[in-house]
Amino acid sequence: MIQSLRSNKSLLRRKGMYDKERRFLNTKKDALAFQQGKIEVEKVTEAQLIQIRKKITKQRQKELLLTAIIAVVLVAIVVFFGVKFANSEAKVKTDLKIEQETEAYNQYLYFIVDGDSWFEKRKWHNAMFQYRKALELYPNDYDAMFRLTMAISYKCEETGKDCELGSAYYKKLEAFNPTDPLLEPIALRLQRLL
Repeated sequence: MIQSLRSNKSLLRRKGMYDKERRFLNTKKDALAFQQGKIEVEKVTEAQLIQIRKKITKQRQKELLLTAIIAVVLVAIVVFFGVKFANSEAKVKTDLKIEQETEAYNQYLYFIVDGDSWFEKRKWHNAMFQYRKALELYPNDYDAMFRLTMAISYKCEETGKDCELGSAYYKKLEAFNPTDPLLEPIALRLQRLL
């Protein structure tokens, strides 16, 4: 018997902070009892009314404070996850950019090494092609431009072709670093043929 009473009691709705004291089920009974005169209504004094108002306003202030605290906590959680998501997105973009730069640099190194192997075999046209590919990735790279100018100067010396192009690249190299001693042999080779 006690167990069934406890079970029944647990099934009843509990009074929450935002629930009103009167519920749907007992509202009609109270209204009927009042109409029949069964409920006695006490007269309330002005002091009691003031106390009731103070009690109600204090209760509302507590509810408002609790609602404000809940709102602040929720906003803080939303801001935290928003910032975390934004940071992770920025990190992904940064990682992608680094990966692309690394891939471009690896391609650049491949073109330089392959161009050097063609240069050693005295295949000037192929070496020039690879050095130009390296310059497409890094247009202002002194090393790639120097190697391209060397290959053009040797091609100019052997075949007499592309001498004007070699001279143009030599001028760019000279603008980059006019005191480089490695530029003198290139200049001599190009001047003999122009």
